[in-house]
Amino acid sequence: MSSELLFALQTRYGLQWDGEPVDLGGSNNLNVHLPSPDGGWVARIYASWTTEARLRAIQDVRSALVSAGLPFASTVAALDGSLFVSLDDRVVEVERFVPGENMDLGERLQHGMRLLGRIHTVLAGIDPPPAAKVAPFPNHVEARYAPAWTRGGTAVMRADHPTTGDLHAADLADELANALANEARLVSDHLPRQLVHGDYWDNNVLFRGDDIVLVLDLDFMGERPRIDDVALTLYYTNSTLGAGYDDPSRVAFLANLVDAYDTGLTRRLSATERAALPGALARTVLSFVGMLASIDDASARQRLVREIAPDLEWSLDLVRDVDRWRAAFMSR
Repeated sequence: MSSELLFALQTRYGLQWDGEPVDLGGSNNLNVHLPSPDGGWVARIYASWTTEARLRAIQDVRSALVSAGLPFASTVAALDGSLFVSLDDRVVEVERFVPGENMDLGERLQHGMRLLGRIHTVLAGIDPPPAAKVAPFPNHVEARYAPAWTRGGTAVMRADHPTTGDLHAADLADELANALANEARLVSDHLPRQLVHGDYWDNNVLFRGDDIVLVLDLDFMGERPRIDDVALTLYYTNSTLGAGYDDPSRVAFLANLVDAYDTGLTRRLSATERAALPGALARTVLSFVGMLASIDDASARQRLVREIAPDLEWSLDLVRDVDRWRAAFMSR
């Protein structure tokens, strides 16, 4: 982190902290903890693709969620009253530091899914500004765009000095996209769309004991079918749990998460949404395939291919056995 950044936080916000600033990590943004005896602050330095309009949209939505009593952070204003500052080509905001532990795969995940339902209920009532509707660097692909998006990614995979395993992964991705092609019609014609969180997982949901104390990261917020947001959490869950993807107990575990989410909703999941959820779950991995075309570093591309290769296997298996998954996801 630069001295210019720290100087701006001192002069523009009047912040004084104890000890060295701590890099909290993050896949896209720089998140810096500025410690103090009362906890301190977090400065979020957004990636260059986050514009001022996008950050304003994020802050407006987050404010609505806070007003609804949900555990999102309130933005700390600068000394001149502004809710963010610009530094070079980045926008920077500040919030109070809230300590917590990541959502895990036990009871916390059940609690988290119920809260996601409550979050979606609030988000459904927001008329989003244009900058809120599409994430500038998406981790999601719409069903109708998935085949073309996937072909762009697999072309990179095949041209990127591939191993035999990489080529097999590319073949699996193309086969999966083709198998899901008919899903686009169902999603386009019958599923309601709304604003969703976009990255509801792991270190974006913080607990203290059994209580959720903070939900983070609306960077990937966008307007889409709400089941796509649920599918992302299910995808990460299934991928993290590893082997045993098609075991009946695993299917039942994921179905229980869907039911937990449903209990947090005011407008419950329809039969059509539940029937479309397995396809949305299988499609999720294709978002990462298409993302390869926008990653400049070859080693980073190759790491991503090898990370998602097992997920391509089980996603394709899911599609081949989709009736069983649909039956499990129907309301019980």
